[in-house]
Amino acid sequence: MNKQSKAELVSTLQGKIAKSKAIFITGYKGLKVGELTNLRRELRKSDGDLKIVKNTLFLLSIRDTIPGITEETFTGSTAVMFAYGDPSAIAKQIVGFSKNNPLLVIKAGIMNHSFMAADKVVLFSTLPDRNALVGMLLSTLNAPMSRLVNAAASPIAGLITVLHGILQNEQKK
Repeated sequence: MNKQSKAELVSTLQGKIAKSKAIFITGYKGLKVGELTNLRRELRKSDGDLKIVKNTLFLLSIRDTIPGITEETFTGSTAVMFAYGDPSAIAKQIVGFSKNNPLLVIKAGIMNHSFMAADKVVLFSTLPDRNALVGMLLSTLNAPMSRLVNAAASPIAGLITVLHGILQNEQKK
């Protein structure tokens, strides 16, 4: 690979890095091409991408943007997954795939220009997706308002119940 094609590849990687919401770094030594193709296909469904990278070129493309990234992370065969959509969906797919295929080793992750160790990536994959978190937040915010409406309506409901009871007693007489 000549210098010009290396520079183009670094530029392409920098574009993918800038566009992605999260990046997951894995080792794939021993995986079959078909297995990687299946993973790539599944990631694309969730607005993700898988790229097999040369370690030195990826380090060149990311070095200035992500503090804390070390060369030890980039040893052996490296596949990088880019999350352009919901990062938790991509993390769930990667962790699920690695459980079924132990040859895919999660090395690290990058989110919000911060480095995440492999155990943090696995922990992140257990979190609910963005829509579920928004739903939880909205129901939490809605609960006090619901209680206030019920408390305000309670005396009126009680009065109606008493009046209804009096009316029924009068009708029985």
